[in-house]
Amino acid sequence: MSARALIADDEAHLAEHLRARLQHFWPALEFLPLAANGVEALRALNEEEPEIAFLDIRMPGLTGIELAKRIDTHTHVVFVTAFDQYAVEAFARRRWTKCSRSARARSPAPGDGCAGSVR
Repeated sequence: MSARALIADDEAHLAEHLRARLQHFWPALEFLPLAANGVEALRALNEEEPEIAFLDIRMPGLTGIELAKRIDTHTHVVFVTAFDQYAVEAFARRRWTKCSRSARARSPAPGDGCAGSVR
């Protein structure tokens, strides 16, 4: 069985970039349609129950952190952010992982940046 993932980010070009990178490093990963805000993401998480959710911390509707607190499923959460000031709150729960956009943009090899978060 392959894993399914949700990417929630209000910046579509960054979400598409993340999807492309993940597809490169994890070809078997299946993607739900992109969620452009926290409300869309919550709906998708509750209906589809993906194994992994990549959540932008700053989104309209619900922030990624607010959204992660509402997830009732066993979905693993990876925070995607360019804002280091959110790292402390993002790491407050052990099942949460932070993946920075800066690491994502400069990380060409598996095991660094976001790739290490999902393996």
